[in-house]
Order: sequence, then structure tokens, then C-alpha cells
Amino acid sequence: SVDEATRIWIKGREFSVARLLGDAYKDEAPKFVGGALAIFRLAPQRLSGVGGQDYHRFHVPVDGKIGKMTYIAGEYYTVNPQAIRTSLDVYGENARKIVPIDSPQFGRVMCVCVGAMMVGSIVTTVEEGAEVKRGDEYGYFAFGGSTIVCLFEKGAVEWDEDLLINAKSSLETLLRLMSASQQQQISLAVVSDIICPWCYIGYKELTNAIDRFKNVNPAAKVDVEYKPFLLDPKLNCKEPVEKTTYFLKKFGEQRAKMIMPVMNQRGAELGIKFRWGGTIRQTTSAHRLLMFAYQKEPKLQLALLEKIFEAYFEQEKDIGSHEMLAGLAEDAGVASKDEALEFLASDKLYPEVQAQIMEAQGKGITGVPCTVINQKYAISGGQKSDVYIDIFEKVAAREVPVS
Repeated sequence: SVDEATRIWIKGREFSVARLLGDAYKDEAPKFVGGALAIFRLAPQRLSGVGGQDYHRFHVPVDGKIGKMTYIAGEYYTVNPQAIRTSLDVYGENARKIVPIDSPQFGRVMCVCVGAMMVGSIVTTVEEGAEVKRGDEYGYFAFGGSTIVCLFEKGAVEWDEDLLINAKSSLETLLRLMSASQQQQISLAVVSDIICPWCYIGYKELTNAIDRFKNVNPAAKVDVEYKPFLLDPKLNCKEPVEKTTYFLKKFGEQRAKMIMPVMNQRGAELGIKFRWGGTIRQTTSAHRLLMFAYQKEPKLQLALLEKIFEAYFEQEKDIGSHEMLAGLAEDAGVASKDEALEFLASDKLYPEVQAQIMEAQGKGITGVPCTVINQKYAISGGQKSDVYIDIFEKVAAREVPVS
């Protein structure tokens, strides 16, 4: 809030909302006392693949209409944070241009473009009465970079917790603005098999990473598609076998005894309670149903996938049972149980599933999970969520080329 800003960040003895806005808006100043305040300091940040250091331009924070703009002559003191936290009222003394924006969602928002040392002039590139969209350019500082102070009416906005924590610690937060063509778009294709415990772990880590990333980057668009893989093509589709018998034959007694405790420990960290009883068989039917769910709506595929993983690994259900799979499809909102049973009894999407399996093999994928990001970068294995987040952030910042 304005009050907190004057206590923590803006130390100028004479600072006030009324002084910041000047005489032209003295009647409006009381509406912003106790409201939210944001200080945007334009600073050069060179990001590989983004281009040069254009830190002169400023952009509209909300949709709305530009009000009557006013220029206030003044000094050109530095707007460095160290200067702001002195007794000098930099924002009230410096030259500045007030740009009101009347927003249907946020009410009147006052954008104060503050001049600074090495800034020749403050130039606005919009007309009074113009309709603007969030992210549109509305001006620039000629030559140097400076600061925008935004004031919101009381109760109009609430800041996210991470911003409040930084602000209360007198820390700046680096924000990056992208144009519509640079929106953070991340496409994930995950090659996976349901009988693979690392795929269940990978699913949990990946979804955790997506949630954490989108919490910090709410405008980001993350698309996820799970694609089929047969971890053991020799498994029978119709006749299930006991898991313990299968594991002993595949890994040997000593190795099987070593694998399970490792999986149990890693799973427990993610809330997975692995159980190793029950049966195992081929997963083609489950893959067909997952593809069916994705074609209806991508988020339905994830909802169904989680239920299938849980049923197989934590409830020891039969992965090839049409009755069981159809029940899960209904629970996930994919289809009614009868509709799912009818689908599973047919051969619908069987050729498409086989084609995607062959495609994965053709790309040299021999182990799962394998996550392909924006058709360019592959992450193998059940990696920790921090690994995914690191890649997401680099892709979003264009620090790695994307297709």
C-alpha cells in the first residue's frame, strides 16, 4: 500500500500522494490514499535471443481509456533505489508526467512517469481518450531509463505474496514484459508407459513444476500431451501375470529387492504409496483411452492418467481390465462407463497409438519417461520439478531458441 511504501521504500520526508500527483489532481488524491502502489524501475537486462537493451519504453498496466494527461516540471534527480530511500522526495521533486487510465476492472489508475538523471524528456505515444490494452506501449524516456509509479484506488488490487515478501524486505523483483507474439507458450509431449514407476514419479514432478511455474507466471500457457510407449512389447494384452513373478523374471531377485525400496522412498516424497502386488499386462487399451481423453479435452487426459497411475500402483488394480479402465474414465469425466466400454471393445485409435509408439522408437527413445519441450529439448527420466522449472524459465525468457 501507499502507507507501507512510505515506511519501507520511499523515505522522502515530504512524499505524499497529493504531492506526487500535483495540483491538477488534488481533488482525486484522497481516493488513492491507502490504495496499492507499484514502482517500476526500467533497467537494462540483456537476455540472449531477446534483442538489445531497450529499457526506455513503458507499457500500459491495465485495459482502459487514457484520461487527461498533465506534465509537471521539476528536477532530474537519480531514481536509483538508494536515492529513493533518503530524506529527499525524489518522486515529488522530479519532472514527471501523469497519465490517468480509466479501467473497467480497476477503476482509475494513475501512472506517474518520473524523469531522472540523464533523461532528456518524457514522451507519451498515446492520445487522450484513446482505448488501450494491457501491454500496449504508451510512451518512452528519451535517451535514458527511469521509473513509473502506478497508483490504484483503495481495494482495487491485491499483490501476490511473493511480491509482498520482496517489498517488505526492500528487494526489487525482476519482471519481464513480452508482446503478444512473445507470450510464454510451452508445449510438452511426454512419452510414457503406465506400468513404469518412474513415469508416475515423473508425472507428479512435472505437474508440480507446472503449478509452481504458472503461479509465478500466470500468463504462461503450458500444453501437455502424454504419448504412448510400450516398456515391454512382449507383455500379453489379454492374460495378466503376477507382478512379483514378472519382476523376478525381468530383474532377478537381488535387483528387484534393491529397486523397490528406492521407488518407495522417492514415491513417498511425492505422496505416492507404491504397492507391488497385483498383476501386470500390456497397456495398449489404457493408451487408447488416454488418447481418446486427450482428443476430447487435454486436461481430461491428465485427470484420467492420474487415476490410472493411482489405481495400478497404489491400489493394485489390473491395468488391462476394460471394466476398471471404463470406471476410471467415468470418474475422470471423460465418458460414461458404458461409452468407455464400447470404445475399449472396438479398435478405435489402435492404429494411431501404434503409430505414435513407432514414432517414439524412430526418434531413438528407448526409456521413459521422456519429456520433449517445444519439439526441441528432451528431458529423460523422473527428474525433480526444479529441473523442469529451470527449462521452463529459460524457454519463457527466450534464453533458448524455440520453434
